[in-house]
Amino acid sequence: MKKLTNKALKEMVSKVERELNNKEIYELENGCWLYKLEAKKDEIVVKIFDSEINEDYLEYAFVIDIAEDIVTLIKSMISYLYENEINDKQSYIKSNRGYFNRKHKSLSLWLDRSNQEKVNKLTIDIANRYKVTKKYESEIGTYKSMVTDFYNCMTTLSPSWRMEDLKESVFKKLEQLGIKNVGISYIDNTLYVYKHDSKSEKIINKAEIYVDSYINKNMIVNQVVNGLNNGKVA
Repeated sequence: MKKLTNKALKEMVSKVERELNNKEIYELENGCWLYKLEAKKDEIVVKIFDSEINEDYLEYAFVIDIAEDIVTLIKSMISYLYENEINDKQSYIKSNRGYFNRKHKSLSLWLDRSNQEKVNKLTIDIANRYKVTKKYESEIGTYKSMVTDFYNCMTTLSPSWRMEDLKESVFKKLEQLGIKNVGISYIDNTLYVYKHDSKSEKIINKAEIYVDSYINKNMIVNQVVNGLNNGKVA
């Protein structure tokens, strides 16, 4: 991919910033995130402000690598938030079931043995875990609302990004499984899959798959792979 000039980079970053800040009046009145993106020599600085407190109140800031196109830029911002602010917190919350089961079992044991010191310690541990969990749930909600802004921006500025992403995922999975001679294209929200013979002269199987806004990408990939393996795509 041809590297962007400094001027083109700044124009692209400015375009993304404008769209991120393209808010409805009710959003501005009820509070929303406002964004400032700055392209520097080797990085892009992202600053996020909370308009409900003050339009100049800096809520969060981070840095990503220089991007060569809008989709890469926005995906980098999304990935940063997931990798640095969301994934670990979600893993912590996901492990709560096993944690509380063990603590409750121990609590029952020490209650039966009338060991108040152990009971008190376990009660404090459980309470602290609950507090951290609620804190993480709130933080995840905050960062995911930013992620939603990023996805909405990407869909507006590059409407085909989702279909391109899906197409790439299908090709990658087919390559991993050694399934060859497959062509994939799309028009609007419909994915077209073609399986050719070994000489790539004749289409021996094809499919049209409608992709709605809520469908799971892995489900689509598996649907295509399973269909091609079975000689039929539904």
